[in-house]
Amino acid sequence: MRRPRVDLPAVLVTAATFTYAMWIASPAFLPVTNGPDVVHHLQLIHAIARLGRVPHDPALSPYLLEMMDYTPGSHLLAAAVAAWLRLDPLRVIYPLAALFVAVKAGLLYGLARRLAAGTPYASLAAIAAPVLVFVPAAYFLGSLLQFFFYAQLISEAFAMGFLVALVSWTTRRETSDALAVSACAVGIVLAWPVWLAPCAMTAASAVWAAPVTWRRRIGLAAWMLGPAIGLAGAHQLAHRGAVSIVASSGAVTAPSMAVFGVGFVILTAAGVFYAVRESTGRVVVVFLASTLVTAAALAALTRFRGVYMAFKMLYLAVLPAAALGALALARVTALAQARMPRVRGLAVLPLAVAVLLVRGRVPAHRIHGSLSLPARDVGLWARDHVPPGCVDYFSRYWLTGYWLHLDVLGNPRQSDRMTEETFDFPDVAAKWIEGRGLPYAIVEDVIAIPREIRPDMEPLYGRGTFLLVRNRRAAACRD
Repeated sequence: MRRPRVDLPAVLVTAATFTYAMWIASPAFLPVTNGPDVVHHLQLIHAIARLGRVPHDPALSPYLLEMMDYTPGSHLLAAAVAAWLRLDPLRVIYPLAALFVAVKAGLLYGLARRLAAGTPYASLAAIAAPVLVFVPAAYFLGSLLQFFFYAQLISEAFAMGFLVALVSWTTRRETSDALAVSACAVGIVLAWPVWLAPCAMTAASAVWAAPVTWRRRIGLAAWMLGPAIGLAGAHQLAHRGAVSIVASSGAVTAPSMAVFGVGFVILTAAGVFYAVRESTGRVVVVFLASTLVTAAALAALTRFRGVYMAFKMLYLAVLPAAALGALALARVTALAQARMPRVRGLAVLPLAVAVLLVRGRVPAHRIHGSLSLPARDVGLWARDHVPPGCVDYFSRYWLTGYWLHLDVLGNPRQSDRMTEETFDFPDVAAKWIEGRGLPYAIVEDVIAIPREIRPDMEPLYGRGTFLLVRNRRAAACRD
């Protein structure tokens, strides 16, 4: 039996991307997001870790809200990894997300190599794809660093695996490729099922174009998509509110030429021109088109609620777009080599162009996040020793207090306090100055506390710069 060949460039691309993603969040390796999604994901992961199963008790709804209806595959994975390593899930969620981002980059290289097959130095030209995808860094890295769309970015990796396996099946028609397509489709549903729509359209198009009988086409479509669609249907029947995800709202990057980059758009358009001439390339073009069509459909369906989910489709669209851009660079380089055979170094042209386009568009310095282990430790001590609902939060950024209140101290998201609380430092300070402060507070930096408040703070427990204090003139509190 022949041993499977290790694709060294894919391994190197994956390793380099993972190293960069981890370096950005070093030395703590905790989420560095500025949005609330990480808190909601951590709430569900911690609930799974405590219960040993997915929560179903309606009494937990005020704590988890929409996360009760979330497809929990990515959360089960984080809870399982944390249990295996005997760590708090907080310690594993970012490295796990970074790993899947790296896998996306490796799969993107594999896709570009298949598209560029037949061109000189195809393997070298394909490296341009995982470099080009950093041009719209607000999308490729934004789902990890800016918003931390944890379940979404894991689903993106499965969607890329789906596309690579489907392209391979188009070329070889092997059962193993169809099985990989089916498995990736199930992974999409388990993690974040929204990506299933463009994937299903792409698979249907590829099966339709296959030179086989109608009966065979129906069998292939059922084999590739049946398990995922069945699983999605079963989840919807058990969680009637799950479909509401398509009408959800929130912060997201809006598309613009500045975000994508003119060069990236031009290369993608050129890649489409070359790709439509070949069967494998047409699969990628259909995938990109299906993603954009899905975005348009979501925008139409949610016209009264904004275009949040429609804009989210662009996080997926940049992946095939980068592969098509690499194809364009490979083809142009092949033409240049044919006309100028004596010119040396043209083989590195695709990579050089990609690097030139990505310059200045990715973070070059480590990012300090709002979540920290000292804050967690103080929050856990407070949860065990004081009423969890009677704590204020003096933090530099509101997300720290939001995370401590909901995830660490375990307070409900649906409460009277949450309708009024901002977790902003000036608002909390004003409450204490006016004598309306709660009996306790977690302080991130005592030096930043206004002088008129400090005498009212009696230290109880500290870790690093974080300190739990008692309010000497506290207002009444109902925990």
